[in-house]
Amino acid sequence: MRHFLAASIAFSLFAHFLFLETNWTQTSHPESSQIVIPVSLDIPGGSKTDSAALRNAPATAEGGDQGANAYKRRQQAALKRFLKNIKKAVEARKFQPGEDHSNNMIGNAVYAFTILENDSFCNIHLVRTSDNSKLDQAAFYAIQKASGVVHRPKIIGTAPISFVLTVKYQYGM
Repeated sequence: MRHFLAASIAFSLFAHFLFLETNWTQTSHPESSQIVIPVSLDIPGGSKTDSAALRNAPATAEGGDQGANAYKRRQQAALKRFLKNIKKAVEARKFQPGEDHSNNMIGNAVYAFTILENDSFCNIHLVRTSDNSKLDQAAFYAIQKASGVVHRPKIIGTAPISFVLTVKYQYGM
């Protein structure tokens, strides 16, 4: 009886694994005999004279898939650093010099904007108010002043980037 139970469990696990790992969608093959292979001739990670970028670039077509994945990871990491630096630039400019913000400056203003190719911001608009018009206005000015301050890495390209940013105001921050 124990052997039968163990065999049943083993068969069940095998069947579940087989059914879960099987791709059940039918792949369609194009009728044409052309094969399209996307190719990027940019050197990942920097300029043409950057020796570190040349060492990290995929060398052969055999490692192309692995190289493409590594390039994509570097691109995503660069984008993440870029957006983090934009947030820091806004945070550094959220208080206007000479103004007293110690009263009623607690809350979060959520703004959305587009980062253009030249690193300036456009279409800055309030997504969620902090319920304090002075705080919302201060956050708007901080975003405007941070426009164009942080320069995007070449690896992330020049396409416009939509960004939603929460500007937080708290005592001592």
